[in-house]
Amino acid sequence: MKKRLAASIYLILPIMLIAQQQPYPHLRNVQVQARVEHEKGGQMFFYSYTVTNGKTSTGNIARIEIDISRGLNTLETDTIGLQFENDGYTEKNFRLDFPGLAERIVPVGYLRTPPGMWSGGNTNALTASYDGVREHAIVPGQTLSGFELMSKGLPGIRRCIVSPYFDVIALFPDPADTTTTYYVPPVDSVRQAVKFRGWTVGPAAPPASFNPIAWGDTIASFKHQSADLGWIINKGIVNSLDQKLENARKQLVQGNNNAAKNTLEAFVNEVEALNKKGKQLTSEAYALLKFNAEYLISKL
Repeated sequence: MKKRLAASIYLILPIMLIAQQQPYPHLRNVQVQARVEHEKGGQMFFYSYTVTNGKTSTGNIARIEIDISRGLNTLETDTIGLQFENDGYTEKNFRLDFPGLAERIVPVGYLRTPPGMWSGGNTNALTASYDGVREHAIVPGQTLSGFELMSKGLPGIRRCIVSPYFDVIALFPDPADTTTTYYVPPVDSVRQAVKFRGWTVGPAAPPASFNPIAWGDTIASFKHQSADLGWIINKGIVNSLDQKLENARKQLVQGNNNAAKNTLEAFVNEVEALNKKGKQLTSEAYALLKFNAEYLISKL
């Protein structure tokens, strides 16, 4: 019995040592901060992202993806004025290179990438993706900015996926290369498990058939989701914003568009004032509430 136990310990120890030598590159407590600006007098929105890798991560960030899928019955925005990764890239090139895909995403341009070997492009997963080489990946505790998209899509709440640099050969050595027999989990399962998934603000397409009351409800939903996501820091301001949106809704139902417009303008003014004060709401909540309310005002 003692001999069997000793043999078991002998087999387990090498396995533990291998795991300690090459831990899986898990990403933890990743932060993706979004700031949005609107072209004055134009249709273009500019989305800037700052990414921080959590100190407790064991992997380096090498890919940032933001959902840009376009839902059914949503407004199709053109690519005129967008800048692509390659100089001279046109709307025609885009649609030829991505037949079918072009109709399923909100068109975006890649205005800027961080210094180093980072590049931007659309993926078959309907995401806008920034990819960096191993030497320029974001290490634990590091913050990197300079990820900038441009789009005519309105700010919406979007899923973001952040992936580490994934060295398959180092993590999953060929069993023939070692004398130790040990369990190797499926590569794809580990690849998915080490990613960080969260929410950010990115380009979204509004409904093709616009209903002002329904869009007002969308803004109210953005407000509640922002509070749940921690983007409205001072929860005391929620009631005041709620009241203005409820009043605007009643006025729209009554067909009093001018009164609703005035109420919504007061809503935007309050959002701007809260943003200037700081520590009331984040840049994400500011973009969602301000620009979508202004879009509604422009339709009245």
